[in-house]
Amino acid sequence: ALFLSTMRVREMAAVALVASCEASRRFEPYAYNGGSVAALAGADFVIVGADRQVIEGSTIRSERCSRLVEVSPLAVAACGGSLADASGLSEVVLAEARRYEWENSRELGADSLARLVSLALYSKRGFPYLAQTVVAGLARTRPVVYSFDSLGSFAPVDAVATGAAQQLLQPVFDDLLGRDPLRHRDHLVDVLKRAFQAARNRDVAVGAHLDVALLDAAGLQRFVIHLD
Repeated sequence: ALFLSTMRVREMAAVALVASCEASRRFEPYAYNGGSVAALAGADFVIVGADRQVIEGSTIRSERCSRLVEVSPLAVAACGGSLADASGLSEVVLAEARRYEWENSRELGADSLARLVSLALYSKRGFPYLAQTVVAGLARTRPVVYSFDSLGSFAPVDAVATGAAQQLLQPVFDDLLGRDPLRHRDHLVDVLKRAFQAARNRDVAVGAHLDVALLDAAGLQRFVIHLD
């Protein structure tokens, strides 16, 4: 009985070793690098914010990575998730945007950019981008914000958050924006800052620096908000 028991233990140990080796060889195509992104539509402008922190597991790889992509003077895209996938998606979108501008002799608006991003995401539906994407800007002088899923479906929204701190940011926007139907510029900048400060206090994946883009009829402005 003791011999059989010993053999059984050895068999179980061998099975566990094989399972461990198989797990170590398993293909893991995605690396999640955090990143929290938000966009808010005002009366005649949009504001987009994204933290600059890049993580890998529990390690902070960088505090200087901008996730905002200025596709045209009328439109900005931003991505959380995998930094490699976000960079790959940005390259595809920028190349198609330059081609659109050359063929049509006009700048790409936010609605056209949304359709372009949707097609780029859908084209990778068999192996989707891990890029949690937001598009914001002006469409025929009208401020618009679009949110996307990983397969390219998109919808216009007044305020959206995505990325690492989505579950912390979105309820704050829903609550604070309900109190200001006119959506004044200074108020929305303050809402964005306060929401990210609250998220940073509760989630280590949120960085200390917020990259912000503000688009209106006068053009695009970029600035950084320090959250600490």
